Amino acid sequence: VPGFEQPVPGMGLINYVFDINHVRLLNLAILLPAALRLSKDGPLPSIEPWKIIDRLLLAYLLFSFVHRGTFDSATGTLRFGFYLWIDIWLPYFVLTRSLRTEKDLKECMAALVLAVSITAVIAVFETTRYWLVYESLRYALQLPEVLPMYLTRGEGGALRANVTSLNAIALGYTMMIGLIFGLAFSKAVTSRWQFYLLIGVLVGGLI
Repeated sequence: VPGFEQPVPGMGLINYVFDINHVRLLNLAILLPAALRLSKDGPLPSIEPWKIIDRLLLAYLLFSFVHRGTFDSATGTLRFGFYLWIDIWLPYFVLTRSLRTEKDLKECMAALVLAVSITAVIAVFETTRYWLVYESLRYALQLPEVLPMYLTRGEGGALRANVTSLNAIALGYTMMIGLIFGLAFSKAVTSRWQFYLLIGVLVGGLI
């Protein structure tokens, strides 16, 4: 489901608490309990190399939070800080602490390739049929249209597919990551025609 946002209403001086979407709901329901459990396990020897990356990411999040405070209100800045934590730090923390072996990493990469492959097929359909499949859900959920979603490449060009990403550029980034991960499985896929089909689907979605 696309990341359609809906504000959680507040009270008093706070108009709304924060914007909720399906991704943040999944993060709170699945990743937050996992993060609490992993925190109780204590530091693991296998994640020692992540310490420098932890510091770099925290420095980036702190910079983004302080920069936001230079032009936003206090409540808006706090809300933005919550988004940085739930959208970036929480998934990063759980992934880097739970993928402890090479087998875990390969399974995670394979799951992403599978999901992106399905997304790629839908992306090709959206472009060729000039129909954003998931955009109709916005009206079914009675959510406002923030930006024009039907965007083409040039005058009368092909439709820029969104699928569930809400953004053609974000979809392209995701397709590129899926393509790189797919190429990493070149030796794992025993059937060559299946491997070439996989790469062809991902390239088609990227295009």
